[in-house]
Amino acid sequence: MGKNFNFPIKAVETGYNWKKSLPDCDYHVVSVIIKGGYIYAGSHGYVYKLDTNGNLIATNNLPDRGNYEVRLALTNTHLVVGTNGYVVLVDLNDFGNTNKNINISLPDCGNEIVTVITSGNYIYAGSNGYVYQLDINGNLLAQNGLPDRGNHEVRLALTDTQLVVGIYGYVVLINLNDFSKTKNNKNISLPDCDFNIVSVMAYKGLEYNNDAKEASITWNIYTGSNGYVYKLDQYGNILYKNTLPERGDHEVRMVMASTTLAVGIHGYAIGLDPNNLHTYWQTSLPHCNYEIVSVCFDSEQDILYAGSNGYVYTISYDGGEVLDENSLPDLGNHEIRMSVINDQLYVGSNGYVVSPVLPTYNNWMAELKGSIGNKTLNNIFLPGTHNSGTYNITKNSDLSPDFPDHHKELEYFVKNTEYGKSLAVAWSKCQDFNITAQLKAGIRYFDLRISPKDNELYTCHSLYGDSLKNILDKLKNFLNTNKQEIVILDFQKFYKMDKQNADSLVNLLVKTIGDKIINRNSSLVLNDIWNSKKQVFVIMNFEQLKAYQSDIRFWPNYPNDPKKTDISIIISNWFNKHNIKDLETAILKEIKENHNDKLWVLQCILTPSDEMIIDSAKFWEDWWEEIKEFAEELKEKLTFGLWKASPVIKDPDGIIDLAEEVRPLFNDLPYYQTTDKLNIVIADFFQMTTLISKIYKLNR
Repeated sequence: MGKNFNFPIKAVETGYNWKKSLPDCDYHVVSVIIKGGYIYAGSHGYVYKLDTNGNLIATNNLPDRGNYEVRLALTNTHLVVGTNGYVVLVDLNDFGNTNKNINISLPDCGNEIVTVITSGNYIYAGSNGYVYQLDINGNLLAQNGLPDRGNHEVRLALTDTQLVVGIYGYVVLINLNDFSKTKNNKNISLPDCDFNIVSVMAYKGLEYNNDAKEASITWNIYTGSNGYVYKLDQYGNILYKNTLPERGDHEVRMVMASTTLAVGIHGYAIGLDPNNLHTYWQTSLPHCNYEIVSVCFDSEQDILYAGSNGYVYTISYDGGEVLDENSLPDLGNHEIRMSVINDQLYVGSNGYVVSPVLPTYNNWMAELKGSIGNKTLNNIFLPGTHNSGTYNITKNSDLSPDFPDHHKELEYFVKNTEYGKSLAVAWSKCQDFNITAQLKAGIRYFDLRISPKDNELYTCHSLYGDSLKNILDKLKNFLNTNKQEIVILDFQKFYKMDKQNADSLVNLLVKTIGDKIINRNSSLVLNDIWNSKKQVFVIMNFEQLKAYQSDIRFWPNYPNDPKKTDISIIISNWFNKHNIKDLETAILKEIKENHNDKLWVLQCILTPSDEMIIDSAKFWEDWWEEIKEFAEELKEKLTFGLWKASPVIKDPDGIIDLAEEVRPLFNDLPYYQTTDKLNIVIADFFQMTTLISKIYKLNR
């Protein structure tokens, strides 16, 4: 049946980034939706436009529509409002001007709740046992009376070809191109749901055929009602059913959370296998008193949120752990509706829109003290970043000494054209978050490559990144307030580092974090480290910094000298793979290796080939004139197909595209853990992966 969880909360977050009372809505249910950097909210016959800082930009009182529940959708130009038997189109660019409202009365629906959904050039609405097709200008094109389904609340979803209707114990499939012909409706009765509200969701994904050993992309329909969840194919055949044992006969809400179908019901969040509806996990949500549970998924961060009875919960989608809880102070115990964008959740409840404080992983090592305290540092899971200091690389960044020699032909292009600068940034920058943000997100291993510039030391990766002083200052500030967090600084490579620069490096380390450095040959047991009041492992590439090989403050690494492998404290093999298949093969091989009780790094990164970098240089039309003066000279020097591509308006490909390719591999970290205990795992653009969400799962 899956696992039942009543996890201790990782941390209880309370409070808001901001809280906004919505004028005149009298503490009712609030719907929220986001588009183009704005939040749109609807409640009690009003709609509101806010910016993401909580400032109320405009209000529209929907004249003559009364004070009723509001449901929302969006087109490119309008907020689509469903309320009290009407669809109202509100101009996004002139939001408060009610004279521009387009009011469409829905025939026969009797002034009931109206659900709305949009796709392309069409709007679909459902209410009181009817569904409607409108164009984006508000013209009513067709109506379908859903014969024999009665006058009940309607919920909607869409596939490429069908409107999926959930109503009163049924799913009805309607052909979009033959909308009004009710004789063509496909009616599917849902066993055991006893004519209750039916939530519907359509999801396009891979479907595996075990017999044929092949996969195809297809639409599946998921529906939930009265304590049951069903999976249907696009033809209306019921494929699977989950009775959600012990959860009672209550309303079901759903969202697809990466590889999990997340269900909210009666005070619980439940994770199901979307392929066969087997239960992965069930988690009781504290304090929500068995009320309606809304669920929302941040696909960028792979974070699942559940909201119920005035509380919001952050949940590990793949394990069901409640990582954080926010009690939404002063909002009372009411229904929660949610929307998420750019890593921030926005909540509507009881006449308010709020931006709740979201969880950080500031103290995850301290919070897991009972689980990891008796373990050594090389036997716990530590998330890390690759080229950790490259987050502030911009088109104004200078070329650094590690700019590849075999790309020197591109140097003039990079230095003197806007597109060349963009290209260099795309293939140099590996992170978006600064060191403080990485630390707060839970990162504990930092890969640093250092070179001097203007009498100061900087991180680098073909271009100069942040200064080492800035990084160490921010690290010190973080560690001063998070005294049980342990960090590894791995100085992997040095460029142009003479004795004077080496001395500057050591002096800076000692001056900034000297009292926190863990001396060489100290115990690696977490409890021992905590007792020592030290927090930072400094690992040096002594092949390049030989002058300090005997300094006990620094741990040795000889990455290219097999004779000194036993002396090195860390193993960090660079796979140098250019495609995901080869990378996965290398990863599977690496995790089976004997790492001899050392710290070891699993580099879950793709490396760009020379061909990738050159082929990504597809020039903006505006800059073609700028480069053609020296194009012929470069053409003689380049060996790849740079000049075969026509100039197109397109940002250059870059490391972020490779990071997107690697992203699915992070879902397999729990599987890798069964083969060998993972230690340090690093990523480019770590926020795109599920790396952080695995901290608690892999350290229990």
